[in-house]
Amino acid sequence: MSNYIVNSEIKNFVHKANLNISSEAIIIVDGRVDELLKRAVKRARGNRRKTIMPYDILGPKSKAKYIVKTKLKDFAHNTGMNVSSEAIIIIDGRIEELLNNAIKRAKANRRKTVMPYDF
Repeated sequence: MSNYIVNSEIKNFVHKANLNISSEAIIIVDGRVDELLKRAVKRARGNRRKTIMPYDILGPKSKAKYIVKTKLKDFAHNTGMNVSSEAIIIIDGRIEELLNNAIKRAKANRRKTVMPYDF
């Protein structure tokens, strides 16, 4: 795994909902970031750009706090692309969206721990 996300921020977010999150679930969130990046790279390349833009990812905007920005930029550079700051914010918003949905599912199942299958 590439560790695109900040584990402690993910745990803090889930703890605010009075839940816990398993290490396996954090790995799944990180994998989703990897999927988003690969899709965004493909879209940017398809449009003959070297910079991933927000519309390459599509999603809600928020302040980036769950991801490791340098890891995202390294990923993009390794593919010959760049990542805009707007794209990083949208990826981060997608992570929060994933976490919110997983938290709802865990609560609906009367659990205090977010598990991999909640994603």
